[in-house]
Amino acid sequence: MKYLYFLIAFLILVLLSTSSVSAASYYVSLSGSDSNNGSQFAPFKTFNKSMSVLGAGDTLYINGGTYTESLNVNKSGNAGAPITIRGVAGQNVVIDAEYQRLAPLNIPEGTSYVNVADVEVIRSTFECVYLGGTHINVNGIDANTCRKFGYRVKGSYITIENSQCRDSVTENLGGGNTSGGWGSCLKTAPYSHHLTIRNNHIFNNWGEGLIIGQAANSSAYGNLVHDNFSMNIYIGNAHDIDVYKNITYSTNPTYYRGGSPASCINASEELISPEWGARLGNIRVFNNIAYGCKMGMGYTYTEVPNNGCNNCLFAYNTLVNTGGIKVIAGTKNHVLFVNNIIKGGTKTFLGGDVVERNNLFSDPLFAVNPGLTSDTYRLSANSPAINSAEIIAGINDDYYGNSKGSNPDIGAMEFGGVVVTNSSDLNSDGKVDIFDFNILLGNFGKTGSNGFIPSDIDSNGKVDIFDFNLLLGNFGKI
Repeated sequence: MKYLYFLIAFLILVLLSTSSVSAASYYVSLSGSDSNNGSQFAPFKTFNKSMSVLGAGDTLYINGGTYTESLNVNKSGNAGAPITIRGVAGQNVVIDAEYQRLAPLNIPEGTSYVNVADVEVIRSTFECVYLGGTHINVNGIDANTCRKFGYRVKGSYITIENSQCRDSVTENLGGGNTSGGWGSCLKTAPYSHHLTIRNNHIFNNWGEGLIIGQAANSSAYGNLVHDNFSMNIYIGNAHDIDVYKNITYSTNPTYYRGGSPASCINASEELISPEWGARLGNIRVFNNIAYGCKMGMGYTYTEVPNNGCNNCLFAYNTLVNTGGIKVIAGTKNHVLFVNNIIKGGTKTFLGGDVVERNNLFSDPLFAVNPGLTSDTYRLSANSPAINSAEIIAGINDDYYGNSKGSNPDIGAMEFGGVVVTNSSDLNSDGKVDIFDFNILLGNFGKTGSNGFIPSDIDSNGKVDIFDFNLLLGNFGKI
């Protein structure tokens, strides 16, 4: 049966490749020439020349090497035929824009339907990745050593996935500035909307890690966000936002601010854009794991009048050794904390309409000592959290995608559910199937560091034939 699945996948790929006969493939290489035709064996020399020939449905392959020219994507595809730009599989593509004013990867306003994958961007003078267009997908991008922002997102219908944002906000390198004003590694801009930020690794930055700021109708899930200087995940005066199934922690003293670790997941109403006003509301924070932070989660800061967290839900989260939960005073606080495990933290409510119920502050009796990986937050058979939660409409599964059923457990994961720990179940749906094969295929040839590479099943720093063999050996398992 497994071979039938692989045959189906192969036929799908063949059909996809033959159905786009009119689409063209081009190549760029440091050893190429702009007088070439851009073929695999006669590649272009510059991004500028490459962009001049791209049209809807075309693909540009970037050969390995370190480029000092910014990749300015000024062409658009369409819904059925996006433009794709990607590094050649197995080759390390670096865009180093230390001396360029333009972002190393720049997708400006007016650009749409563009996919970019498998590129490392470094040493910007301001931001490493600027996403101002619409219907943009970036996948497998490693943004690092960026001066102010790793990613700055100003457009709409944008997905950032399977990427890294690290060792950035170098304007505050070493943490000399403790009062504020620094950037963040991944930040959304006012009026951005319909953003999806998933399965990324954001860490070791000298400002905030992830800011969903002045955005709307967006989600952040499946991310690993840790050891940032100021805040790990920050919902900044945004509305209609879901933050779920993330793991976040602060345990590296190198990135402590004034001797204290960053907070894990907090909402605020900073005055970034005066015309935006106070719009923090319709926030759902659920099924997250937080460890070792100054504050676990809550609504903790404001600079605007008529403030408050309006219709904000914090449910089914697991917080261990954090400061707990906190809500400051506000004129429109409508906040509910329910079904959370809060071990080693307290609650601080300074006014407003805040409801806290059915949370577990006593020992939840984990199966093992909790730490920096999600599998250490499993419940033991005698945990008081089992079958003790309220049913929350619209939240039907746990951190790993297991159904909560009619008697859900308190905290981020259900007792006895499937736990994914370095397995071939790449999409965490409880089985190894054709979808996992497609994920591995899309990441094949990627390399990276710090032990976080999507589809690197054997954790050897690259996605290769060994990972393929492991997936094949587990195919069909539940």
